[in-house]
Order: sequence, then structure tokens, then C-alpha cells
Amino acid sequence: MFGKPKKDVVDKKVLSQENDFDFALRHIKSGVTKEGLIAQFEQRGNDINRAREMAYIFYDQVIKRARDERFEPSCLGPAIVGGVLAAIISGIVWGLVIILTQHEIGYLAIGVGFLAGLGVVKFSKGKKGIPLQVVAVVASILGIIVGKYTAAVHFLLNEYVPGYWTRIKPLEMIKPYFSIELIRAFFTDVLPNMLSFYDILWVVLAIATAIKVPQSLGVKEGTAL
Repeated sequence: MFGKPKKDVVDKKVLSQENDFDFALRHIKSGVTKEGLIAQFEQRGNDINRAREMAYIFYDQVIKRARDERFEPSCLGPAIVGGVLAAIISGIVWGLVIILTQHEIGYLAIGVGFLAGLGVVKFSKGKKGIPLQVVAVVASILGIIVGKYTAAVHFLLNEYVPGYWTRIKPLEMIKPYFSIELIRAFFTDVLPNMLSFYDILWVVLAIATAIKVPQSLGVKEGTAL
């Protein structure tokens, strides 16, 4: 008896913060039909004609977007390429920022995760879904490793070979990064010591961001698709 008014207050608060597309999406995900969506828009304070117009517009928009974003196996290859490229480039940039500032700006790892996910979506031509989320996660981890490796090699050589970077020619600066010895040292000795609590936290946030970018709308397969 006393619970219903409280629920109505909560519902009104939610509705006031929700745009029309998200409102339609939420109800369509719950299984509401186009006719049912008309009733929902009417309950939101629209007259019947306006409710019908909005329901038809936003129902079609949600279904079209869900159809356009639906994962297709043929997009997996390009998605992997896009995710890896975005991860490597953003990782290198993050590593250079660490080198220039002499500080590991951990929150930039979130940017690496975002760009990895964005690369997946862009190269797959806007497709989304669980397989692409997996690709984005792997790519984001790769990008973080690339960033840490870029910075680690710089500081290692600077420490053990003083003045190394001032003596080497600009075109040869990339060479050390392909050293088998440095790669082995990084994974066995350096990387384990670079994973503090905050490092792990930023990695988790980067992965969460990477997952979010290629996330599908969640509209069920049988919903007018």
C-alpha cells in the first residue's frame, strides 16, 4: 500500500534523466513491442498522437542501430587489426609521455583501453558484440604492455649505459626496442615490479573501458531484427 507511491517517485526521477532513445531502448530490451512502447511514451506524459509518433520513430531507430551493429564473423579480422594498431600507437604515446614527464601517469592507461576499443569498432565498420569486446580487451592489455615497455627500455639503458640516448643517432633509437635480451629482461624482471596496486587498478579500468566501447545494445535477436 505504501510502496507504490515510492516506486512512482523513483520512476519519475529516472524518466526525467533519460533521453527518448535510451527510454525506448530500455523498454525494447525488456521485450516491449511497438504497441507497448506507445503506452510507455503515453505514460511519460505525451498525448496519444505524440506517443504513437515517438514510439514508431524510436522503435525503428533502436532496431536499425541494433541491426547495423550486429556482429558478423567477417569483421573479426579487420577488428583485430584495428585493435592492435590502436593499442600499439596509443601504448607508444603513453610510453613517451612517461619518458618526457618522468612519471607514470596511470590514468592514461584508460585512454589506451578506450582507443583499443575504438580501433576495434572503427575497423569493423561499427560492429559490436562479445567477440569484439574480447578483441578489445586483449588489445588494451597489449597497449598497456607496449607503453610500459617503451618507458622501461628508455630508463634501463639510461641507467646502465649513461648518456646512451645522447650518443645514439636518431634513426637508430628504435633498434634497442627489438633487442631479445631487453624483451626477456622486461618480462622476467621489470614488468613484475611495475605492477603495484594502482597499476592493477588502472589496468582494470582500462579493460572495463575497452569492454564498454564495442558493447552491443543488448536487443534480443528475435526483436524485429
